[in-house]
Amino acid sequence: MNELSPTLRPVTITPKPRQGRFQRLSPVQFIELTGLVAFAQACLAFAQAVRGRRFLPAPGRGRPKVYSDLCIFLTSIIQRVWQKSNEGIIQYLYDQPLVAVALLYPVDLPTGQVSIIHPAHYGRRKRQLGLFVYFVAFVALARRLIQMGIIIGRELVLDCSGLQAWYHNDSDARWNDFLKIFGYKIHLIMDSASLLPIMLCITPANVHESVPGVILLLAVWLFYNLGVRIVRADAAYIVGDAPVFERFYGGGFGSIRGFDFRGVSPRAGVFNNRVGGDFILLTGAEYSFPLYAKTVRGVTFLDMGTVEEDFGITSWRASVGFGFRVTINFFGPVPFVFDFGWPIAKDDDDDTRVFNFSMGASF
Repeated sequence: MNELSPTLRPVTITPKPRQGRFQRLSPVQFIELTGLVAFAQACLAFAQAVRGRRFLPAPGRGRPKVYSDLCIFLTSIIQRVWQKSNEGIIQYLYDQPLVAVALLYPVDLPTGQVSIIHPAHYGRRKRQLGLFVYFVAFVALARRLIQMGIIIGRELVLDCSGLQAWYHNDSDARWNDFLKIFGYKIHLIMDSASLLPIMLCITPANVHESVPGVILLLAVWLFYNLGVRIVRADAAYIVGDAPVFERFYGGGFGSIRGFDFRGVSPRAGVFNNRVGGDFILLTGAEYSFPLYAKTVRGVTFLDMGTVEEDFGITSWRASVGFGFRVTINFFGPVPFVFDFGWPIAKDDDDDTRVFNFSMGASF
């Protein structure tokens, strides 16, 4: 009763592991299709040129270096794509010597044997490369995806997520001293169309999102030349007495364009001199767009704010305008800034200025 038919036997079904999109290819196919060797070599060369020194100086004693920086860098990329540990990727190379050859591991020509690095040595060499070369590779890959049209960059999403510290008493990763909650935050800008990241940074967990958010948006503009909308806000208050030269003033680039440098300030004395304020509030928005290739960009902006003798808002300034950003290769990525601004709300004592010039970001 309730016995299985003699023609039926129980079968154990083992679920097939899920594979990523790239893992459907072999590592050798992945290296050939993506041009990974040339890409990694260019990233290493650029990172070494910027840092001004070799990543791994040749040791004065002991055995000479067998495995090149390029070999270690390529191995780390394949390790990340195939989601393997240090031991797992080295064991994989032992099992698949053709992959090791594609990753430029040395081959003994008489015997045909491939020399593969030890996992512990590989971990040390990978740490010696540093994070900068991986950041260069990240930016280069994002630029390539923008050129291919995969990343549009018209609408960006800024988000952050908490990361645990490696150890509990990490003084660089803290939430506050009272609760003793240690950790980091990863701040990320993503393209809303492709859901791909284009810029990131890591800060201690107690850093507010507004500070790295502005930095990341400026980095997106600098590295990718995207026409992004930038919004900023800043406020400060002095508690106690402060000398005139340490008080707050407004006006000029980086503050309220359309006004003279330090042209927005409370005034006092017989000659109605500018004496600065204890409270400042600045806000504004800027939109950047390309005009001529990557050399000339146009901007439109709205700047607003006030400087008060004490905490509170008794008057309000605002200006609108446009400008140009001219980037000349000879001077590097720092643009020449030409801004034209006109006040639309001001105080009678304010000093105005239509034209502003500077080098670098003015917003």
